[in-house]
Amino acid sequence: MMKIRKFMIPAAALAAACMFSACSGSQTAETTAAATESAAETSAAESTEAAAETTAAEGESTEAGTEESSATAQTLDTDTLEAISAISAIAPVKPESLGEIKLGTYTGLDLTATKAAVVTDEDVDNYIETNILPSYPVEITDGEVQEGDTATINFVGSIDGVEFEGGSGTDYPLVIGSGTFIPGFEEQLIGGHYGETINVNVTFPEDYGKEELNGKDALFVCDINKIERPRTMAQIDDEFVEEITNGDYNTIDGLKDYLKKGLQTMNDSSAKEELADAILSKILETSEVEPSQEAIDWQKDIYIQTYDKALSRAYGMSLASMIQMYGQTYNEFRDSLTEGATDAAKRAAVIYAIAEKEGITVTDEATAKYAEEFGYENVEALAEATSEGELELAVLSNEVADFVAQNSNVTYTEATETESAQN
Repeated sequence: MMKIRKFMIPAAALAAACMFSACSGSQTAETTAAATESAAETSAAESTEAAAETTAAEGESTEAGTEESSATAQTLDTDTLEAISAISAIAPVKPESLGEIKLGTYTGLDLTATKAAVVTDEDVDNYIETNILPSYPVEITDGEVQEGDTATINFVGSIDGVEFEGGSGTDYPLVIGSGTFIPGFEEQLIGGHYGETINVNVTFPEDYGKEELNGKDALFVCDINKIERPRTMAQIDDEFVEEITNGDYNTIDGLKDYLKKGLQTMNDSSAKEELADAILSKILETSEVEPSQEAIDWQKDIYIQTYDKALSRAYGMSLASMIQMYGQTYNEFRDSLTEGATDAAKRAAVIYAIAEKEGITVTDEATAKYAEEFGYENVEALAEATSEGELELAVLSNEVADFVAQNSNVTYTEATETESAQN
C-alpha cells in the first residue's frame, strides 16, 4: 500500500509557497505551475482521447500507448536534453548585479488581507473522500455493477457477426457513468456480476468519425473481470488507516489530526502568500526597477530547474519531453519565460534591496521558521527539496515580507465559506 503523502511543499512549489519570493514571480509562478500540471494532465487526456479514437468503444490498448511514449522518448531533441540537464545539475547563482533600482515606499503601507480559513472536521472528511479513498476502492465479488463503479472488462465488438478493427480490448477499467464509451454502452453493464458475460447492443452515432462505423448497429461481448466501488468513510477503520500509512498512524482520529494540521498549514501559508503578494505589488508601484539581463537569465534558470524537478517527481516525465510534446525547441521555450522571468527579477531586486537596507539576512532561525510555516518536516527536508540558491531567496523573501507587514497597517477580513470549502 502507498503511504499517505506528507503535507510538505514539493520543490516545484517552493517559490510559489511564498508568493513574495522572486523565485516564482508571484502570479507568474502560479500560472506556470498550473501550466506544468495542465501539460501532464493534457498528455494523459490526449492519450485517453487517442485510445478512444482507436477502438469502437473509444479505448486503445495500453501497449500501443506505451510504445508511442517510448518512441517519443527516443526522439527527444539532443540540444534540449543537454541544455536542461546542464541547468538542472547546478544551483542557479544570483548574479552580482540585479540591475538598477530606485526603491519606493515599503513601510507604513495600507494593506488588506484575508485571514486563513479555519479547517473544520467536515473539511478533513471531504479531503479524505476526495484525495485518499479513491486510491483504495472496495472490490465487489458478490454484487451488481452500479453507476460510479469501475468495471474492468474484456470486450469484442462485431457488426453483422464480423469483428472489426479496433473493436476489442482486454482488462479495460471502465468507470460506469463516465461517458468514456459510446452512448448506451456503459448503462448496459449496470446490473452485471463479477465473472459474467454481457452482450451490449449499441448503435454508433451517425457522426462517429469513421465511415465504416457511422450509424452502424454493433454487438459487444463483454466479460466482467473485476468490479471496484469507491470506498466510503463508513468503510474505513483503524486497521485500514494503519495499513495505508505503513504504520505511521494506527487510528482514524490520529490520521484526521495529522490531516487537519496539514490542511491548516496549507491555509495559513496560502493566506500569507496573498498578503506577501499584495505587499510586493504595493512596493513596486512606487519603485523603479530595471533588471539586468543576468538577473533575468538567473530567473529563467530557476524556472527550468524547478519545472524539470517537478515534472520528474510528480509525473515521471522530463521538461524536455513536455517541451517536445508541444512542438517547441529549447530556445523557444526559454524565450517564452522572458516575461515571467523579468517580473521575477524585478521582485528579487526589491527583496534584496530591502534586505540590505534593513540588515535582514538568512539565518538558521529564519530557515527553520520557513520550514515550519510551509509544511516541511524539518530544515533537512526543506534543503533536500530545493537548491541552495532557490532556498536562500525564498527564506529571505519570507523575512522581508514579515518585516514589511509588521511595519505597515494591515486590515484583516474573515475568510468566506467558499474559501474554506476550497480545502
